[in-house]
Amino acid sequence: MPRDHLLYELENAYLTPHIAGPSDEGGHRLFGIVAEELRRFSREELRYKVEPEELRVRA
Repeated sequence: MPRDHLLYELENAYLTPHIAGPSDEGGHRLFGIVAEELRRFSREELRYKVEPEELRVRA
C-alpha cells in the first residue's frame, strides 16, 4: 500500500502487515468443506438458510 494511502489518515484504525498464509493442511481442509457443501447443494440439502435482508451491507 502506498505511504500516502487514505487509510493511514484514519484515527480509528490500526494498520498491520499481513503475515499469515494458508498451510497445506488448511488448504486440504478447506477443499473438503467446499466439496461437501457442493454435494449438499446438488442434493438440495442446504445446511444454512440466508434471508435476503441479511445480505444487505450494514454501514
